[in-house]
Amino acid sequence: MKNRSSMFLIALITMASLTGFNVFAENQEHDSSDKKPWEREPVTVEVVLKKKYIDGFEEQKIKQETIWSMRDFWSMYDDWKVIDQSEERMVLLKNMDELSPIVREYGYFGLDEDNILTIFKGKPEKEEAIQSFFQVDVGKLESFHYKQLREGIKVRSKGEFKKVIQTYKEFAPSKEVHRQ
Repeated sequence: MKNRSSMFLIALITMASLTGFNVFAENQEHDSSDKKPWEREPVTVEVVLKKKYIDGFEEQKIKQETIWSMRDFWSMYDDWKVIDQSEERMVLLKNMDELSPIVREYGYFGLDEDNILTIFKGKPEKEEAIQSFFQVDVGKLESFHYKQLREGIKVRSKGEFKKVIQTYKEFAPSKEVHRQ
């Protein structure tokens, strides 16, 4: 929570400076910076919303946000983490504890040409890789498991996703790859 508080203070100071409001001045003259919050002009910033799913897929949405009140702004993005910010742009991240829409709809586990456990958009033999995890020592696999991976294992749920990762992790000779 300390990180959130310090980021809030930075954002507040940034937004206040954009509106001409000096948060550090003790005795301000009566000018435009002395206006009440509801009398000041709103601030428009570009907000980049990044979602990272458990399957490694990331999606990003960019939008323009008009900020009338920092309190209202932060209440809208309460469960997001600030990862970058400037006067005209804020980048927020939200870790999603679920499968990405693309993997839920089209995802199949399989092996790529280097025997790396990978999620493909469609069946492994002809489709594009979405996310790679770790290399699998195919010499240690039973023929049934090898055939399943060559044909593709449909990703239907978060539970199945975790089960497949756990099952094949024991056949990994090295640490995770995580390439896209």
